[in-house]
Amino acid sequence: MIEKRRIALFSTSFLPYSQTFIYDELKAHSNKYEVTVFCKTRINEDKFPYDNFYKPPNKMGEIFYQNRAYWPGFNKVFREKKFDLIHAHFGTGAVYA
Repeated sequence: MIEKRRIALFSTSFLPYSQTFIYDELKAHSNKYEVTVFCKTRINEDKFPYDNFYKPPNKMGEIFYQNRAYWPGFNKVFREKKFDLIHAHFGTGAVYA
């Protein structure tokens, strides 16, 4: 079995209704890539279910992440998964990436 390439996707909020194209991309590429989403906040989970994501665990963590463009817990995931590609949506996502 061929191992899927690993992609880290940064998106500030995952996923507002105005960004349904991101969800469509995730679903379309799920057979070829393992995409892990990194976000500040997770919204609309009932409309856009996706389990492979990381976010700061609470509101204080979200504020820290927003102000520093850094969350310490993400480093562990990066060391373990060894991503092949880092992708960001929009300028703010790129800052966090």
